[in-house]
Amino acid sequence: MADKFVYAHNEVVKRHGSNFCAAPFTSLHQLGGGVVTTCCKTRVPIGNSNTHTYEEIMNSDAVKRVRQQFLANEKPAQCNGCWVYEDQNKQPANNRVFENYTARDVIDLAIEDTASDGTLIKQHPAWLDLLWTNKCNFACVGCSPELSTTIATKQKETFSIINGESIEKYHPGMDGEWTTDNSTKIEYILKYKDSINKIHLNGGEPFMQEDVFELLDLLIENDLHKTIHLWSHTNGSISKYKGVDIVKKYLERFAEYDNCKITISHDGHGARGEYTRWGYKESKWLDTYQRLTESSVDIGVQTCYSLLNALTIEDLGEWYYTTLPKPVYGSLTIWSDHKAFDARLLQLDNDLYDCAIAQLESVQQHLRCTENWHVNLPGHINYMKNKLSDAKLERTARNFVLGTESLDRTRNTKFNETFPELAEFRRKLKRKYNV
Repeated sequence: MADKFVYAHNEVVKRHGSNFCAAPFTSLHQLGGGVVTTCCKTRVPIGNSNTHTYEEIMNSDAVKRVRQQFLANEKPAQCNGCWVYEDQNKQPANNRVFENYTARDVIDLAIEDTASDGTLIKQHPAWLDLLWTNKCNFACVGCSPELSTTIATKQKETFSIINGESIEKYHPGMDGEWTTDNSTKIEYILKYKDSINKIHLNGGEPFMQEDVFELLDLLIENDLHKTIHLWSHTNGSISKYKGVDIVKKYLERFAEYDNCKITISHDGHGARGEYTRWGYKESKWLDTYQRLTESSVDIGVQTCYSLLNALTIEDLGEWYYTTLPKPVYGSLTIWSDHKAFDARLLQLDNDLYDCAIAQLESVQQHLRCTENWHVNLPGHINYMKNKLSDAKLERTARNFVLGTESLDRTRNTKFNETFPELAEFRRKLKRKYNV
């Protein structure tokens, strides 16, 4: 991550302990079905917004225990995703760095207002990660019915195969669009408007969702676009809502006060991009990117590193460098522990594995890619060198083979033609594990 994030994180942990994370003190993450967690890295719930308000959830017994552990400089078990990453990569997890950076102005006050049992006597929320619904026109291979109505209604069985689960146990009951009552959430935002400095619109595809625009209208009506930073992810396919130009009516209002960042997801160009993010049309994506670069909006590209681009990541970086307006600010994150497309599956083929490492090292050396990729590359190399167990490799291999076969059947795609560098590898895995 950028130096300013790391510096703020280091200052926070210097005062509050090497393992400290501000998340349970100053943020919350909304998931599907009303589930609320401390951040996007954990699936352990601290409450449900269908039955309790955010204010009540922030003082649930579950989150109070986590606060006590952090104040004692312990490592809460529910944060294991970060601890595993940090152990493997020998650097702070991006999530923990980001949480401490976002809370840097209020965390000392929040701790002062925390009782010995972990109760927040007064709340100081700084960062809200909001998910209003799963409405989305894409079906990305790293996603789920919780975040995509396209998967929930049309491809749920295939995605259960990708994830190695029976259709009965794979997100039961989530077979269409889910919605929640967001009125109390909006009340919470208004009540703590002076403390909140950043709101993230998660997806689904936020710019297809009616409740998102109701929130944006409310923020603008209350002049909060001047003080609250809006960050949204998007798949790059939506530029208008009900005939209204989203950039002009909404995003540039926040951007006028340097309060808007849009991150466009992108994991491959051409047919590779279409396979990985089903629904992706390159001309439309490029048009959306161009329109945003011509506005005052801060724009970035998020690329998920996976088996599907591990052997061509240098080419993708070069495509960004030569195709997109410069400078391109982008992040390269890892689909860690993906049940079918974990890049570490290449450990089963020495030549391909060496090629993947060489690709990362080459990008790191030449830096002909997007700005900021090189910051994370050492950690990604360490991640790839972390050996998976034989059992985990076999499970991932089976999910990969069966999942891509199901994708080809249901989407009429041709995996071997789209990813020729992985075609023989897939055939070997099919024989090796008798899939």
